[in-house]
Amino acid sequence: IKHQADELAFSTVTRGATAKQTSWKKFDNKVAGVVSLILDKIKKFKMKVGDHVILMYTLSEDFVCALYACFLTGMVPIPMNPIDANRLSEDIPCLVSVIRDYRVKTIMVNNDVEAILKNKPVSPLLKESNAYQTIKLRNTSKAKTSASLSSLQSRIDPLFKINNAVESGSTALIWLSYTEDGRRLAVKFTHNTISSVCKIMKETCQLESKNPVISCVRHTAGIGFIQSALIGVYLGSSTHIIPPIDFATNPSLFFLTLSRYKVKDVYVTPQMMEYALRKVKSKDFNLDRVKNLMIGYDGRPD
Repeated sequence: IKHQADELAFSTVTRGATAKQTSWKKFDNKVAGVVSLILDKIKKFKMKVGDHVILMYTLSEDFVCALYACFLTGMVPIPMNPIDANRLSEDIPCLVSVIRDYRVKTIMVNNDVEAILKNKPVSPLLKESNAYQTIKLRNTSKAKTSASLSSLQSRIDPLFKINNAVESGSTALIWLSYTEDGRRLAVKFTHNTISSVCKIMKETCQLESKNPVISCVRHTAGIGFIQSALIGVYLGSSTHIIPPIDFATNPSLFFLTLSRYKVKDVYVTPQMMEYALRKVKSKDFNLDRVKNLMIGYDGRPD
């Protein structure tokens, strides 16, 4: 933000057009807006440093802004996938058990997820749970952009000294994953671990700040999370987000974007590749710049 305020930080690519472009300065303002929202609510709702907060977002810039706002205010984010109407019998018990086990009081959402949680068929089922009754939904898409993070420093510092958290090794993030038989696995990260993960990714793929990053799948944990939210910021390179629903509608969009931005490293899932091999007929793109195609398998590779 200090050195390249007007360069591209994030863009959302939808159906061939770049819908939204955000510079580093604008990204700073958006994160500051969410930080302001958290600071305003801390006293009112008795939120405190170290509280667990669920981040339930579709893959979007809103998700990344909320994540950094949590890091800056000392909240511990737990990213979760939005509830899927086709898997209610699995997704709702998972959400309720995370709320109960981590004593979550706040779920941060964007417009899409707020609509899912407040309407049928999801809302009536959630209301049956005692654990969900106490939850506050915070839609960060509606947060007003603030001046800048540096202008909020005097409000953040008394509450939370980031250096203390880094040095003390306190938990900064929790990743959740589920085994095929439905068992939950949770991994805790400190600030140092997050930096180490980025360093390993940078060195393994020989990444530089001029390498753009593409984010399309599994944004709540694993390499998908690193590609979506961490590595672009770590390197100072631009991150292009392709919502999974747009990939499903037009998988060629994904490969055209790789070609257009000369992307060197990309993370995909086996399901994405199988779908693309069936659906993509065009030869309008050239992938000669792709060096690392990382395919994430849950079990043994096919």
